[in-house]
Amino acid sequence: MADYEGSGAGPDQKIASTPVAESNQPAKTEAPRRVSFKPENTSTLEQVMVAMPSPIPVLEVSVSVDDGNSNEGQSDATNPNINNILGSRNSETETNIDAENKDASLKRSFTNIGPNKSRRSSIKPPERSKSQISPSTPKQSDPLPSLSGAAGGLVTGKAVPLQPAASDSVTNRSVVNISSAAAHMGSTMSIASQQSGYVNPLFQDVDVPVVKKPKATREKRKMSLGAALCIPPPPRIDNNMNLSKVMKLSLGAIGIVYGDIGVSPIFVLKTIFHPFAHEAVGITLEGAGHSLIVDTDVVNETMIIGSVSLIIWVITLVCCVKYIIFVLTADKNGEGGTWALISLLPLENDEHVLYKYRRYIFNLGMVAAGCLLADGIIAPAICVLSSFEGVQDYAEGHLPLEGTLALSCIVLFILFFTQKYGTSKVLKFYGPIMMAWFLVIAGVGLYNITLNFRVLLAFSPHTIVQLFSANPGVAFEITSHVVLAVTGVEAMYADLGHFKTLPIRVSFLAVVYPAIIFSYLGQGAFLINHNEAVSHPFFNSIPGPMKYVVLVLATLAAIIASQATISGCFTLIDQGISLRVFPNVKTTHTTAETAGDAGSVYIPAFNNILMFGSIVLVIAFKSSDAIANIFGIGVTITMTCTTIFYILSMKYVWHQPDWQTYLFASCFLILDIFLFLSSCRKFASFGWIAILLSFGIFFLMYTWYTTNLEINEKLHERLLELNELRIHVKHIHRTQGTVVFVSNTDEDVPNVLRICAQQLRSLPANIVCMTALSSTAPFIADEERVVFRTVDPIAGIYRLVISYGYAERSINTVMAVDRARKRGLRMAADERATFVVGRELVTVKKEEKDMFKKLRILAYSAISSNTEGKIDYFNLPPKDTLEIGNQMML
Repeated sequence: MADYEGSGAGPDQKIASTPVAESNQPAKTEAPRRVSFKPENTSTLEQVMVAMPSPIPVLEVSVSVDDGNSNEGQSDATNPNINNILGSRNSETETNIDAENKDASLKRSFTNIGPNKSRRSSIKPPERSKSQISPSTPKQSDPLPSLSGAAGGLVTGKAVPLQPAASDSVTNRSVVNISSAAAHMGSTMSIASQQSGYVNPLFQDVDVPVVKKPKATREKRKMSLGAALCIPPPPRIDNNMNLSKVMKLSLGAIGIVYGDIGVSPIFVLKTIFHPFAHEAVGITLEGAGHSLIVDTDVVNETMIIGSVSLIIWVITLVCCVKYIIFVLTADKNGEGGTWALISLLPLENDEHVLYKYRRYIFNLGMVAAGCLLADGIIAPAICVLSSFEGVQDYAEGHLPLEGTLALSCIVLFILFFTQKYGTSKVLKFYGPIMMAWFLVIAGVGLYNITLNFRVLLAFSPHTIVQLFSANPGVAFEITSHVVLAVTGVEAMYADLGHFKTLPIRVSFLAVVYPAIIFSYLGQGAFLINHNEAVSHPFFNSIPGPMKYVVLVLATLAAIIASQATISGCFTLIDQGISLRVFPNVKTTHTTAETAGDAGSVYIPAFNNILMFGSIVLVIAFKSSDAIANIFGIGVTITMTCTTIFYILSMKYVWHQPDWQTYLFASCFLILDIFLFLSSCRKFASFGWIAILLSFGIFFLMYTWYTTNLEINEKLHERLLELNELRIHVKHIHRTQGTVVFVSNTDEDVPNVLRICAQQLRSLPANIVCMTALSSTAPFIADEERVVFRTVDPIAGIYRLVISYGYAERSINTVMAVDRARKRGLRMAADERATFVVGRELVTVKKEEKDMFKKLRILAYSAISSNTEGKIDYFNLPPKDTLEIGNQMML
């Protein structure tokens, strides 16, 4: 067998070099680099050496032959002249040797591609007597070859000078130092490979046209390597819960999940009836320093009861039936939300019918996410302002409108400013405060119901029919405001992983639903008796002794609802970053202390956007009913998208009977579309602002997601597979050290590795191709986060895959490398790995005629230059990381 030492070169690599005279330098303490060969028998070596032609004078090489005994007399018989072995270009001879099943180490004995001394073969030579074979030195007049610096250079020109050989005191052999030759030659491709026309793909210019890989090859895998090897952990909350745990989680859900739904009774009926009250002298209600006259022909008992009935049935159908009964069952490993519902669909299976529509499905998901994030700007403004309008009513003219706006802006500023400190310490107070709020509004509602029991007719759907029959136009306008009563319904599904299905159902059906229904019924009963109270039905219906208690609770509930909306937006963005549908904005993760919460996320950039947008809305619109005219359109779009995804899951995931799928679609898809169409009338009253905000966020995500897909597809046409890398890496110079090349894709060789090879004409001894993958599961078990495998230990090629769920982004690359070291990565104990990442700088082709694509590429360039790069995304150590830019035309 062959024994080789040095850089750990592959079996087919050759030394391109020149003859060097024997050196008289004294022996060094460190063992010099050498190439040694131990054939199985002497006769075979002689035959091979004689058979090989020698057209080119080459490097003097020392070969050790183990003759099996200490007889010095045999050394003469085993010293054939091997002067020109390295210059051999006779591939036929090598083929014949392989066919005869001779020792394949003959090639390896003449292989050395770099000065790296850290990687050595684990095969040690036997301690036997050795005889030295010293080939004759070529004459000084012999022509010597040289290699050009280009990757595909031919053998021409003058001799390449090498450093003097270092003598080996143990074996008395001359050993060549090829480091200076490697540096001089640039590309250390073998002479044979260059003369045969071989061009290393690693050295090809990025502008050279390449043959695209067939689509079937590029999309042959149905899942990523990390997704295939990683096993999702159990849900963060076990489904087997006792009564105590259910009650505890239910209390936590009351404090976090139902903020928007819980405070909606403050402004929904006011928004419905306020358009029918005008400033004038007439039937008045002394309130905020102004008089109102109510159109009694419209605001009558039929309208009031019909409106309350519409609210009750919309809440019942949307919240209790659609979400509580159906949507909450569509969990992904216990997690919920838009991305969880999309991840249920078999979009990675290229044989599935949904595969060709996966981009449209993701685009629809981004539409829903954009609407939710846009509502995150509007919801804090309307919640806080509506609560302080109660302060203005109770102040009886002592608090002007400007004071109300100032208080609202101050509270919003403090709320957003404190986000960077985390909310884990105050979450434990949210549950009791919201429980007190729901109990109070339920009690007040029951009290007002006793004033007029006719309001109980609202439980009958016929009152809705009477409302639409009496005045269809007004009824359709009322429906657009009724949507505000279910604005926070998506939070129930999004927070599924924090509280589980049972606690959410118990808390909603036992506490939240009865409380808000009693509140709406009580306000309706009060309006039947006092229709002049339409200026603010909620606060006007509060009994005198409870006014200030309800006012304080309303303010706290509005703040908690705003906090829940902000945290939900941060979580949604963080999950979008994990799925790479949202730009890599800076995020900060804090650990929560409460049992049901997995933690909180703080995103400074979006926090500032939310704060600025909310304060501007308060100042610009000045009242909650005016802001309500732009609120609700995004809610209906999100509910419609959720219904579509659920229908697809029913048909293609759970394979339910078609009649069940059609029945669900005919009930809830029609309802969602009806609510959306009614909300479209708000376009005329500045509703376009909400659509503009939603479109801006959607365009941001669409630009990032689509352009990254195009970049990966373009790179995939040029990238090498790992098996191809094993072949081509044998023809390149290797240096000391371990470098982790970060890849954009799952299986391909990183593009940044090609750039390094092309520009530096060398690669490190240890090549680690690393990829961080977002799994379709929300979480990944700790023991399955890091997948490491050795691709080629001789060539020093390794594969490292870090997997993480879309609901988390805990990428610890340093820990992953340390774990890989324990699993076979050949690194010294004190050696530090260097990370190399790429940043794609995209530009559009000049001949491109698609103006939208030009705008999208321009937007992507602006976004990528103002967001975090891969160093921050992968949590790479800045001192040990290099970032290389790559210009790319799309």
